This record gives sequence, structure tokens and C-alpha cells, in this order.
Amino acid sequence: MDEVYVNRLIRLREAMRESDIDGMIILDRDNTFYLTGFCGSASILVIMSDVAVFLADGRFFEQVRKSLSLDMYEIIFQNKDGKEQIKGFFGIRGKLRIGFESSIPYERYLWLSEAVRPARLVDACKILTSARMLKDEKELRLIRRAAAITDRCVEMILKELKPGVTEHELAVKIRRFFEDGGAEGESFPTIVAFGINSAYPHHETSRRRLKAGEAALFDLGCRVKGYCSDLTRTVFVGSSDARQRKVYEIVLGAQGEAIKKIKPGVSAREVDAAAREYISNAGFGDAFRHNTGHGVGINVHEQPRLTPLSDDILKKGMVITVEPGIYLPNFMGVRIEDLVLVGEDGPVALSKSPKKMRIISQ
Repeated sequence: MDEVYVNRLIRLREAMRESDIDGMIILDRDNTFYLTGFCGSASILVIMSDVAVFLADGRFFEQVRKSLSLDMYEIIFQNKDGKEQIKGFFGIRGKLRIGFESSIPYERYLWLSEAVRPARLVDACKILTSARMLKDEKELRLIRRAAAITDRCVEMILKELKPGVTEHELAVKIRRFFEDGGAEGESFPTIVAFGINSAYPHHETSRRRLKAGEAALFDLGCRVKGYCSDLTRTVFVGSSDARQRKVYEIVLGAQGEAIKKIKPGVSAREVDAAAREYISNAGFGDAFRHNTGHGVGINVHEQPRLTPLSDDILKKGMVITVEPGIYLPNFMGVRIEDLVLVGEDGPVALSKSPKKMRIISQ
């Protein structure tokens, strides 16, 4: 088993001790993948200070037994839904404080509450959320690979942007590029928005055709061995007018101001404020309709959150997006988004696609 998972388990147990939690039950697929590398659709992971138990059903038992270290995990064949096995485990151990993930469905919480008795469940979501915010070297390698594939995809997109192409056609080509280029697929449904459609931050890609003189916004990302990328670019096709150029330069300037703020110890809300104040001072404050960014890792949206209300503090090893935008109904929208690593001395750009305003010739 990869040493990185050994280290993650050690850190989790340290966090459990600091939080006065006797153990944790992991049901969330993403957290299980983070701790073990197992990516199957079902498992139960019980982690105590002295033992780690992995319950795997018949579909995955041999896979788990071959991939996980027997020195770290006691791998048990799961009977039915595993409830009786958990009951037996905690019936012997007694009244303990057992952490659970608040991300699980309520019905699963009720099932778990009964299964662990006489132990008591306590919300321990922050333990794993905090751990996953700080990327280790393996995670960073995979995120960099996903970002590099996404950058290459942008080059393809620019060659395909011609009047007459539809949003849907371009989105299909993006998906194929990712799959052919070494990624597992998209990290989220690609957004392609032409003209007035770009004024909707979460536009659903349609059959609209691109026209000369319009903005073309594309928000895309891929997944490499479980880790995501996320990038947005806005370009113009054939020509652009003064208002389009003004809006673009304001968004680009806002992103630059926000990125300059990034370093360990800075609050996430301060980064958000830098972008928001720049756009407001330019007279478009009401047109910036979403948060400045978010963490990226196993999920494309993770902690920390770069919002006006965020309490998160940036730390070395976090990977975040910086994506200010201006959205003008019945005209266009502009969003520019990059992946940025919080480095020891400041921001480290993971996205390499040029951001200088582009007018794509027809």
C-alpha cells in the first residue's frame, strides 16, 4: 500500500485524539478514497486508535484484500448491510464517542446511530475536511496533470471556435479530448456559453450557434486518478467592441488583484474582497454574482471557500480557484478562472493557459 495512505491514517488518528474522539466510521465514498485509495461504490471503514477495520462486500472483497495493507487494516467480509457486525464491534467496546460524516444521508445516519450503540455519534466532518484541504505531493502531481490536460484542451477549443459551431458540439469535443488525452473524463459538466448565454454563470450548454462578434465562455475541467481541475476562459470571435474589451480587462484586473493576496495566513474572505472591490470600483459590483473561488481536489468544489463570509484561513498546500466574473443580461458575461496553489511564499499558478484578451479570427 502506498505510504501516502499510511501517513493520512496517522494524521487522522492524531486529529481524532485532539478532538477527543475515540473512533470514526467512514461511509462517504470520497473520504474512503482519500484514506485508502479504494474507489468502489460500497464499503464501511471503522477507524479506532488501535485498529482499522475495512468491511467489504462480495463485489469488492478480493480487490480490497489485494490493494490494502494487512498491517494497517483488518479486512472483513461484509455480511448483508454490515449492521450486525458493527453492533458486535461496539457492543464490546462500550460507550465511546464515534465520529461520523455529516455528508451522509439522514437515513444512513439513523442506520448508523442504531448500529454503533452503546457508542454515541458526534459530527466529525471537519476532521476530514481540514485534512483534505492540504494537498500532499501525490495529490499535487495528479492535480497538475489534470490542469495540464485542461490547458491543452483550451488550445483545441480555440481552433474549433468558428461562427456556426454550436455550444453542444464544442462540449462534446471537450469531453472526447479529455477521454483521449489521458483523463478519466470531466470533473463536472462542461459549460459552453455563446453571446447572451454567457451572462448566465451556470448556463446549461445548448444548441445555440456562435455568431461573429460574440463572446464565447467555456468552463471546463477533467479528472485524473480521482483528482480534478477547473478552468474558465472567455474569448471573442471575429471582433469585439469597446464595451466588451472594457468588461474583460476589469475581470482580468480583478483576478490579478485577488491572486496577489494569496499566501499562507491570509483569510479567504480577503482574497474574495480584493476581486469584489476591484469590480465594484469599476462600476460593476452588482454584476459579480458569485463567490471568488473554492478549493479543488477529489471534488471540484471543496473547502476552503473564497466568499465574503468565509472563516477559512489559507495554508500552504491548499489548491483553490480564483474566478471573478461580470454578467450583463442580454449582452454577455466574462469569467476568468485559474487553479492556484497556496505556496510557502505566495501563489503558484497551476493553470497555464494565456489570459490576455483574445479575438479569434474567423
